Order: sequence, then C-alpha cells, then structure tokens
Amino acid sequence: ELRKVPGIGMAKASQLIAVFELTRRAQKPDNPSIQDAADVFTYCKPIIGHLRQEHLLALFLDVRNKVLGHEMIAKGTLDSCLAHPREIFRPAIQKSAKSVIIAHNHPSGDPTPSEEDQQLTRAIAKAGELIGIPLLDHIIIGETWERA
Repeated sequence: ELRKVPGIGMAKASQLIAVFELTRRAQKPDNPSIQDAADVFTYCKPIIGHLRQEHLLALFLDVRNKVLGHEMIAKGTLDSCLAHPREIFRPAIQKSAKSVIIAHNHPSGDPTPSEEDQQLTRAIAKAGELIGIPLLDHIIIGETWERA
C-alpha cells in the first residue's frame, strides 16, 4: 500500500516498514507479565508466527510471571519439531526461572495439537515437576492459538 503513494518506491517502502517494526518493538515492555494464554499468543506470534518451519520457543518467567527472557529451543520441518526437556530447562536454570511456558508455531495456520505435541507437553511437564520448574502452558501458534 505504501508504494501507491507518489514518490515511494520499493526501497523507501521497505525502509518505512522497518521503521514501523522498530517502533512497535521499542514500545513493548521489557519484561511483560504473562497472565493467560492470550498473553503468550501476543508475545510469541510476532516471533514465530510468520516462520515457514516449526520452531519451539521457551519463555522463562519469574515469581510474578514476568518474562525473564525467551529462547528459540528448536527448529523443525514444515510439520514437526523435536526437542528434549534438557534443552528447555538448561536455560531456565541459568536464568533462575520460577516457571516455563513453551510455544511453537504451526506454519499451516491450524493450531490443532497433534499427538506429538501432546506427548512433548507431558514429557516437559514431567521433567519440570522433577526439577522444580513447572511448565505452566504449551501454546500452539497458528492463525489463532490452542493449548497442547
């Protein structure tokens, strides 16, 4: 749409889009608080929602559910992404996280959890119980979101 404006070519339109994106990112709070699955979706969608392969993202939370940081844990294929619990909990321990939330994208746009998604959720939840860092949620990002 920007190119419809007289004097705006492809290069200038790209620059303006970059400025808009940087402004949007700068306005995000540094440590947002996660209260529900909708907050997870809002946080994660810009990071992994547009990717063409499945990616697993972990959010590390403090005692007030504020985000201490996030890390891309795994990159998969068009329809699968494998991760081991240790890959999630190593950075959680390093960041002194009280809890963890994981999210991954479905490039198809359909957030319906697969059996593999549900197995991953159970494995990570079990590992979290053992080490004292609970998995609060596993959200699948598509056009909308679903819990795994």
